[in-house]
Amino acid sequence: MPDTYARIMGRRNAKEIKKNIETVEPVNWIIFSEAISGKKIDENTGELTDCDKSTTTGFIPVKKGDKLTLLSSTLSPMYWTTYAVYDENYQVISFGKSATSITITDEGAKYFRFSIGSSFLTGQQTLTKGDVYPGTGERYFDPYTTIRVINRRVDNAEQYNHLPRIDFYGDISGMSKDIKKVLEFCYIGATNYVYNDREAAKRFSGFAKVKWQGATSIKYPKKNYSINLYKDKECTEEYNIEFKTGWGKHNKYVLKANFIDPSHARNIIGAKLWGQMVKSRNALSISYKKLKDYPNGGAVDGYPIRVYFNGEYKGLYTFNLPKDGYTFGMTEGSEYECLLSAEQTSSGTNFEDTANIDGTDFAYVVRPRDTSWVFASFNAIYNALQKTDTNQKKTALEACLDIESIIDHMIFTTLLTANDNRDKNFLMGTYDGIKWFLSQYDMDGTFGNRWHGCGYYSYKESIINYKHGKLCQDILSLYKTEFKNRYAHVRGNIINTGNLQDLLSNFLVDVPIKLLERESEMYPSIPGTATNNIAQIINYMEARFAVVDPAINAL
Repeated sequence: MPDTYARIMGRRNAKEIKKNIETVEPVNWIIFSEAISGKKIDENTGELTDCDKSTTTGFIPVKKGDKLTLLSSTLSPMYWTTYAVYDENYQVISFGKSATSITITDEGAKYFRFSIGSSFLTGQQTLTKGDVYPGTGERYFDPYTTIRVINRRVDNAEQYNHLPRIDFYGDISGMSKDIKKVLEFCYIGATNYVYNDREAAKRFSGFAKVKWQGATSIKYPKKNYSINLYKDKECTEEYNIEFKTGWGKHNKYVLKANFIDPSHARNIIGAKLWGQMVKSRNALSISYKKLKDYPNGGAVDGYPIRVYFNGEYKGLYTFNLPKDGYTFGMTEGSEYECLLSAEQTSSGTNFEDTANIDGTDFAYVVRPRDTSWVFASFNAIYNALQKTDTNQKKTALEACLDIESIIDHMIFTTLLTANDNRDKNFLMGTYDGIKWFLSQYDMDGTFGNRWHGCGYYSYKESIINYKHGKLCQDILSLYKTEFKNRYAHVRGNIINTGNLQDLLSNFLVDVPIKLLERESEMYPSIPGTATNNIAQIINYMEARFAVVDPAINAL
């Protein structure tokens, strides 16, 4: 054994530390999903170019003086096709072509990546950092300096490779809610997101404009992200992908951190319940006719996913449809299609005064070509509530409002103790510029969870959410029989223990408990990690049913 090797190992017993390549597992690994298939580093520019038969690795941390050697599955030196060295901002500073080994000489070197023929990636290649020493009939290496192995575990999170994964690469400095960064992305998943054979799973790669997403959640250490996908680095050609069957092909999505909801289930399960309510409405309802064929009746949908930035695991997220017109079949700039979001608790969002549509009370999600009619059309709801004659009020409300959507809102916010959705976090939409309907979004403050996640509402609280605000009070007064009948249908067929157990269990079935536990290790300030789970939701709702049911029956 060379003296240099002994010096590297210091006082350690070299014989105890030398290990065969097949038995050692370094801390950091490269896996196939970090790599980008169909891309090759150009030997003349160092930039990525299209090449069907090549794969390019993710970014590998390096520094000046590192000696990198690529070994095959038989531990023989292996050639990469091309390579590039990058600075801390992921900008190319040097590049080259075919070699089995390279010593990093660039002062500002921070990352290294190489391209190789896709057919050569068998899952057993090793990239060593430092010298490689021959043994008797074997080739040994220093496990303390070997840095990456292609197609092997990257960290504990990588054990859960039946969950989809999305990687982003590039300079993320300065990213905020207002500042987007253009990054490379690589996604591995499947049509319906659950899969066992990773090699057969769907893969997409390209570029993404990424920024922080949310309002209150911006202050949390684990960020939400809004992403827009493109085929080119200049972001001129949208990359429309259907990530889950039934979603349709789109380029805009959200990565939801669910910081205040460590179960990761409330937002999506609430949306699924709302969708079932929409799709069980009277066939004459405008919201039923327009939304019955859309995922969750216009509400969001999503599934669990692992998120990485520059090879660093950022945690478990849900990959969600966004608050956007396409989930309602609406088009920006059309004549009468319009979607508004309730931004804050106010007299306008409670329909106790005329509502401003300037980002204070309500903001545009889908803006029509000409907005001059929107204020008068939307505030026709408030004007109808001012009528004193019962018949005139009903006639006026039915002309401008989808009554069933309001009744469902009253039932939903009552049963789920969705206090954060009573007078904000809901949407109002119209297809014809005349009749408006209500929809839900941002439902992580449900099933008793408070908006900050640091406590739960008592199952006995907020029993009268169904008459919160002027609109709900008048709808109850005018349509009490319809309200009670609808409540009975919803309790019997949608919001009940059996349906909740089915939705929750199937949504979280592929998320290992160890991955959920790792969330609290990575982000110790996440609230409710010991109690916020399926059991809490089911127990809370069973207790909730026991007090709400008799209250509604007594009306």
